[in-house]
Amino acid sequence: MRVLALALVAAGLLVARAVTAAEETPDAQLLLDLDLLMQAGPQERDLMRRMSLVERMRLLELFRFLETRPAPQTTTPADGRPVPAPGDR
Repeated sequence: MRVLALALVAAGLLVARAVTAAEETPDAQLLLDLDLLMQAGPQERDLMRRMSLVERMRLLELFRFLETRPAPQTTTPADGRPVPAPGDR
């Protein structure tokens, strides 16, 4: 009788744990990024359709890296001339 009661309690705990794990919500930033990828133009949509999930995740990580990268410093030299931005040559 005790074994049956312990088995039922263990089964109940496993089911409760599985239900709570299934109800966890994904990261809000991930949902936003995926939504932005899905709202692309027709050409981009075709590209996204051909990309695998792993490639999409790499692309999202690249976007996050580029967003968090510090801005280049634009200090002026001693003579007061402004430093041109990269690509303004």
